[in-house]
Amino acid sequence: MGQLSQVDADLANAVQNRANALNAQRRNLNSLLGQQARVLAGLNLQQSALDGKFAEQQNLLNGQQRLVDDLHSKQSELSGLIDKLKNKLHQEELARARHLANLQGLPTGPGPFKYCPVQGPHAFSDSFGAPRYAGGYHPHAGNDILADRGTPIVAPFDGVASQDANGLGGNAVIVRGALGYVYNAHLDRYGTLGNVSAGTVIGYVGNTGDAAGGPTHDHFEWHPNVIPAHPYRSSYGYTVIGSAIDPYPYLLQVC
Repeated sequence: MGQLSQVDADLANAVQNRANALNAQRRNLNSLLGQQARVLAGLNLQQSALDGKFAEQQNLLNGQQRLVDDLHSKQSELSGLIDKLKNKLHQEELARARHLANLQGLPTGPGPFKYCPVQGPHAFSDSFGAPRYAGGYHPHAGNDILADRGTPIVAPFDGVASQDANGLGGNAVIVRGALGYVYNAHLDRYGTLGNVSAGTVIGYVGNTGDAAGGPTHDHFEWHPNVIPAHPYRSSYGYTVIGSAIDPYPYLLQVC
Protein backbone atom coordinates (compact mmCIF):
# COMPACT_ATOMS: atom_id res chain seq x y z
CA MET A 1 0.00 0.00 0.00
CA GLY A 2 2.85 2.29 0.88
CA GLN A 3 4.42 1.64 -2.48
CA LEU A 4 1.14 2.30 -4.32
CA SER A 5 0.68 5.53 -2.42
CA GLN A 6 4.19 6.59 -3.44
CA VAL A 7 3.53 5.77 -7.09
CA ASP A 8 0.29 7.78 -6.99
CA ALA A 9 2.10 10.69 -5.41
CA ASP A 10 4.86 10.57 -8.07
CA LEU A 11 2.27 10.41 -10.82
CA ALA A 12 0.41 13.36 -9.36
CA ASN A 13 3.64 15.34 -9.14
CA ALA A 14 4.46 14.45 -12.78
CA VAL A 15 1.01 15.52 -13.90
CA GLN A 16 1.32 18.75 -11.97
CA ASN A 17 4.77 19.44 -13.42
CA ARG A 18 3.46 18.76 -16.88
CA ALA A 19 0.53 21.09 -16.27
CA ASN A 20 2.88 23.77 -14.99
CA ALA A 21 5.08 23.42 -18.09
CA LEU A 22 2.06 23.63 -20.37
CA ASN A 23 0.86 26.75 -18.54
CA ALA A 24 4.29 28.31 -18.93
CA GLN A 25 4.30 27.51 -22.66
CA ARG A 26 0.77 28.97 -22.93
CA ARG A 27 1.92 32.16 -21.25
CA ASN A 28 4.92 32.36 -23.56
CA LEU A 29 2.67 31.85 -26.58
CA ASN A 30 0.26 34.49 -25.32
CA SER A 31 3.20 36.85 -24.82
CA LEU A 32 4.48 36.15 -28.35
CA LEU A 33 0.99 36.65 -29.75
CA GLY A 34 0.79 39.98 -27.93
CA GLN A 35 4.18 41.02 -29.30
CA GLN A 36 3.16 40.01 -32.82
CA ALA A 37 -0.10 41.90 -32.44
CA ARG A 38 1.81 45.01 -31.35
CA VAL A 39 4.29 44.60 -34.22
CA LEU A 40 1.41 44.12 -36.67
CA ALA A 41 -0.30 47.19 -35.28
CA GLY A 42 2.96 49.14 -35.70
CA LEU A 43 3.34 47.87 -39.24
CA ASN A 44 -0.24 48.86 -39.99
CA LEU A 45 0.49 52.34 -38.70
CA GLN A 46 3.63 52.52 -40.83
CA GLN A 47 1.67 51.27 -43.84
CA SER A 48 -0.97 53.91 -43.24
CA ALA A 49 1.71 56.56 -42.97
CA LEU A 50 3.37 55.30 -46.17
CA ASP A 51 -0.01 55.24 -47.92
CA GLY A 52 -0.54 58.82 -46.84
CA LYS A 53 2.90 59.89 -48.08
CA PHE A 54 2.39 58.00 -51.34
CA ALA A 55 -0.94 59.74 -51.86
CA GLU A 56 0.72 63.06 -51.06
CA GLN A 57 3.56 62.37 -53.52
CA GLN A 58 1.07 61.22 -56.16
CA ASN A 59 -0.84 64.46 -55.72
CA LEU A 60 2.40 66.43 -56.07
CA LEU A 61 3.32 64.42 -59.17
CA ASN A 62 -0.11 65.01 -60.67
CA GLY A 63 0.23 68.71 -59.92
CA GLN A 64 3.69 68.80 -61.53
CA GLN A 65 2.37 66.97 -64.58
CA ARG A 66 -0.42 69.52 -64.90
CA LEU A 67 2.18 72.29 -64.68
CA VAL A 68 4.31 70.59 -67.37
CA ASP A 69 1.29 70.15 -69.62
CA ASP A 70 0.37 73.79 -69.07
CA LEU A 71 3.95 74.88 -69.85
CA HIS A 72 3.95 72.82 -73.05
CA SER A 73 0.67 74.38 -74.06
CA LYS A 74 1.96 77.88 -73.32
CA GLN A 75 5.24 77.09 -75.10
CA SER A 76 3.34 76.03 -78.23
CA GLU A 77 1.22 79.18 -77.98
CA LEU A 78 4.35 81.31 -77.51
CA SER A 79 6.07 79.65 -80.47
CA GLY A 80 3.05 80.45 -82.62
CA LEU A 81 3.11 84.08 -81.45
CA ILE A 82 6.86 84.32 -82.11
CA ASP A 83 6.39 82.95 -85.64
CA LYS A 84 3.61 85.46 -86.26
CA LEU A 85 5.78 88.28 -84.89
CA LYS A 86 8.75 87.20 -87.03
CA ASN A 87 6.54 87.14 -90.10
CA LYS A 88 5.08 90.54 -89.23
CA LEU A 89 8.56 92.02 -88.68
CA HIS A 90 9.75 90.50 -91.94
CA GLN A 91 6.82 91.99 -93.83
CA GLU A 92 7.39 95.36 -92.16
CA GLU A 93 11.09 95.18 -93.04
CA LEU A 94 10.26 94.42 -96.65
CA ALA A 95 7.73 97.25 -96.71
CA ARG A 96 10.32 99.71 -95.35
CA ALA A 97 12.90 98.44 -97.82
CA ARG A 98 10.47 98.84 -100.72
CA HIS A 99 9.60 102.33 -99.52
CA LEU A 100 13.26 103.31 -99.40
CA ALA A 101 13.82 101.74 -102.79
CA ASN A 102 10.89 103.72 -104.19
CA LEU A 103 12.43 106.89 -102.84
CA GLN A 104 15.66 105.99 -104.66
CA GLY A 105 13.98 105.16 -107.94
CA LEU A 106 12.70 101.59 -107.80
CA PRO A 107 12.12 100.36 -111.36
CA THR A 108 8.48 100.45 -112.35
CA GLY A 109 6.76 97.66 -114.20
CA PRO A 110 7.70 93.99 -114.18
CA GLY A 111 11.31 93.13 -113.40
CA PRO A 112 13.42 90.45 -115.06
CA PHE A 113 12.68 87.81 -112.38
CA LYS A 114 9.57 85.65 -112.21
CA TYR A 115 10.57 83.92 -108.96
CA CYS A 116 12.55 84.76 -105.85
CA PRO A 117 15.83 82.84 -106.21
CA VAL A 118 15.54 81.37 -102.70
CA GLN A 119 12.36 79.41 -102.11
CA GLY A 120 12.05 79.28 -98.32
CA PRO A 121 12.42 81.51 -95.27
CA HIS A 122 15.17 84.01 -96.05
CA ALA A 123 16.47 87.51 -95.45
CA PHE A 124 18.50 89.92 -97.56
CA SER A 125 19.60 93.52 -97.70
CA ASP A 126 21.23 95.81 -100.25
CA SER A 127 24.92 94.86 -99.97
CA PHE A 128 25.82 95.73 -103.58
CA GLY A 129 29.20 97.48 -103.46
CA ALA A 130 30.00 96.51 -99.86
CA PRO A 131 33.77 95.99 -99.41
CA ARG A 132 35.03 92.40 -99.66
CA TYR A 133 38.58 91.22 -99.10
CA ALA A 134 38.66 87.49 -99.92
CA GLY A 135 41.06 87.08 -102.83
CA GLY A 136 41.98 90.77 -102.57
CA TYR A 137 39.78 93.82 -102.11
CA HIS A 138 36.74 94.05 -104.38
CA PRO A 139 33.24 95.53 -104.06
CA HIS A 140 30.44 93.04 -103.53
CA ALA A 141 28.82 92.50 -106.92
CA GLY A 142 25.51 91.08 -105.69
CA ASN A 143 23.15 90.61 -102.76
CA ASP A 144 23.49 87.86 -100.16
CA ILE A 145 20.20 86.05 -99.51
CA LEU A 146 20.52 84.40 -96.10
CA ALA A 147 18.69 81.09 -95.58
CA ASP A 148 19.12 77.74 -93.87
CA ARG A 149 21.37 75.15 -95.42
CA GLY A 150 19.55 73.08 -98.02
CA THR A 151 16.94 75.73 -98.86
CA PRO A 152 16.12 75.37 -102.60
CA ILE A 153 17.56 77.87 -105.06
CA VAL A 154 15.54 78.19 -108.27
CA ALA A 155 15.96 79.68 -111.71
CA PRO A 156 14.32 83.13 -111.64
CA PHE A 157 13.45 82.89 -115.34
CA ASP A 158 13.58 80.42 -118.23
CA GLY A 159 17.09 79.71 -119.43
CA VAL A 160 20.09 77.40 -119.38
CA ALA A 161 21.73 76.52 -116.05
CA SER A 162 25.40 75.56 -115.93
CA GLN A 163 28.01 74.94 -113.25
CA ASP A 164 30.59 77.64 -112.60
CA ALA A 165 32.53 76.28 -109.60
CA ASN A 166 35.42 78.49 -108.47
CA GLY A 167 37.57 79.26 -105.47
CA LEU A 168 35.61 82.27 -104.20
CA GLY A 169 32.09 81.15 -105.04
CA GLY A 170 32.54 77.45 -104.32
CA ASN A 171 29.69 75.54 -105.91
CA ALA A 172 28.13 78.10 -108.26
CA VAL A 173 25.51 78.09 -111.01
CA ILE A 174 24.89 80.54 -113.84
CA VAL A 175 21.44 80.75 -115.44
CA ARG A 176 21.44 82.49 -118.82
CA GLY A 177 18.11 83.86 -120.02
CA ALA A 178 16.75 86.12 -122.73
CA LEU A 179 17.60 89.35 -120.85
CA GLY A 180 20.90 88.38 -119.26
CA TYR A 181 22.26 85.96 -116.69
CA VAL A 182 22.24 85.47 -112.91
CA TYR A 183 25.07 84.02 -110.84
CA ASN A 184 24.36 81.98 -107.67
CA ALA A 185 27.33 81.10 -105.44
CA HIS A 186 28.21 79.16 -102.26
CA LEU A 187 25.72 76.36 -103.01
CA ASP A 188 25.72 73.32 -100.76
CA ARG A 189 25.01 71.09 -103.78
CA TYR A 190 23.65 71.31 -107.30
CA GLY A 191 20.14 70.70 -108.61
CA THR A 192 18.89 70.51 -112.20
CA LEU A 193 21.24 71.83 -114.88
CA GLY A 194 20.78 72.39 -118.61
CA ASN A 195 17.55 73.81 -119.99
CA VAL A 196 15.39 74.97 -117.09
CA SER A 197 12.09 76.74 -116.63
CA ALA A 198 11.46 79.54 -114.17
CA GLY A 199 11.10 77.98 -110.71
CA THR A 200 13.24 74.90 -111.43
CA VAL A 201 15.50 73.98 -108.50
CA ILE A 202 19.10 74.48 -109.68
CA GLY A 203 20.83 74.07 -106.30
CA TYR A 204 20.61 74.39 -102.54
CA VAL A 205 21.83 77.07 -100.12
CA GLY A 206 25.20 76.42 -98.50
CA ASN A 207 28.46 78.15 -97.59
CA THR A 208 31.09 76.71 -99.93
CA GLY A 209 34.04 78.67 -101.32
CA ASP A 210 35.24 81.65 -99.32
CA ALA A 211 31.99 81.53 -97.30
CA ALA A 212 33.09 78.31 -95.56
CA GLY A 213 32.48 78.55 -91.82
CA GLY A 214 30.18 81.55 -92.22
CA PRO A 215 26.40 81.87 -92.47
CA THR A 216 24.75 79.88 -95.23
CA HIS A 217 23.43 82.05 -98.07
CA ASP A 218 22.96 82.46 -101.81
CA HIS A 219 25.28 85.09 -103.28
CA PHE A 220 23.08 86.39 -106.10
CA GLU A 221 24.23 88.58 -109.01
CA TRP A 222 22.28 90.02 -111.94
CA HIS A 223 24.12 90.68 -115.23
CA PRO A 224 21.70 92.15 -117.80
CA ASN A 225 22.52 92.05 -121.50
CA VAL A 226 21.88 95.81 -121.62
CA ILE A 227 22.76 98.08 -118.70
CA PRO A 228 19.78 100.40 -117.95
CA ALA A 229 20.26 104.06 -118.78
CA HIS A 230 19.76 105.00 -115.13
CA PRO A 231 20.62 101.93 -113.03
CA TYR A 232 19.59 101.77 -109.39
CA ARG A 233 22.21 103.19 -107.00
CA SER A 234 22.93 100.96 -104.00
CA SER A 235 23.25 102.12 -100.42
CA TYR A 236 27.04 101.86 -100.95
CA GLY A 237 26.87 104.28 -103.88
CA TYR A 238 27.42 101.74 -106.67
CA THR A 239 25.32 101.42 -109.84
CA VAL A 240 27.45 99.01 -111.93
CA ILE A 241 30.24 96.63 -110.96
CA GLY A 242 31.75 94.98 -114.01
CA SER A 243 28.74 93.77 -115.95
CA ALA A 244 26.56 93.44 -112.82
CA ILE A 245 23.95 95.87 -111.54
CA ASP A 246 22.30 95.87 -108.13
CA PRO A 247 19.60 93.14 -108.06
CA TYR A 248 18.05 94.56 -104.87
CA PRO A 249 15.10 96.49 -106.39
CA TYR A 250 14.20 93.49 -108.56
CA LEU A 251 14.46 91.05 -105.64
CA LEU A 252 12.04 93.24 -103.71
CA GLN A 253 9.46 92.62 -106.43
CA VAL A 254 9.55 88.84 -106.10
CA CYS A 255 10.95 87.94 -102.63
